[in-house]
Amino acid sequence: MFKPSPALGVSLVALLIALGGTSYAALSLPRNSVGTKQLVNGAVTAQKIRNGAVTAAKIDTSGLTVPDALHSSNASAAVSAMTATSANHASTADSATTAADADALGGSPPSAFELADSVKTAVVTNDGTKATVVRGNAGAVASRSGAGNVSLFFPQNVSSCTWSATAISVSGVFANVEFGSGNEIVVLTWNTTGALVDANFHLLIVC
Repeated sequence: MFKPSPALGVSLVALLIALGGTSYAALSLPRNSVGTKQLVNGAVTAQKIRNGAVTAAKIDTSGLTVPDALHSSNASAAVSAMTATSANHASTADSATTAADADALGGSPPSAFELADSVKTAVVTNDGTKATVVRGNAGAVASRSGAGNVSLFFPQNVSSCTWSATAISVSGVFANVEFGSGNEIVVLTWNTTGALVDANFHLLIVC
């Protein structure tokens, strides 16, 4: 006949006490009795929060507003966006490529800036035989009609635009728009004596 040893008896008693204590704690703990006082600081980790448990209604969105976005690619609701590629609703946007609803761009209102499409340039060389547009975005074609007299023809009407001509790298030589009508602008270059002379110049057009 099997006779338990004293050691086995002690082990069984200890097991019963342990199970009884656990069962007592589980059965005697009232519902909703665990509060913030019972939680140790740092006890609730990100892994313990069920996905979707924290809803937008539980989040103070004002605390998530970005006060400054210095070098972000996109700053939708930042107070200030310094060099963002896109700043949709920033109060200020310095150097942003696009600023849809920004109150200020680089500290100035959007009305202070010209649209890129409205600014046209042309760099013209005049070697005394012919005039040539060597650089620019205006799509102009140059034609020399005499000493210091160059006509530029554009693919669109520029008569209502503002023009400015500047002589390039020639001391004592000046340039000015003499005539503009339709798609033609005439630029004259002259020296300090008032005589027309051939010279290179830069033409700026703002429409």
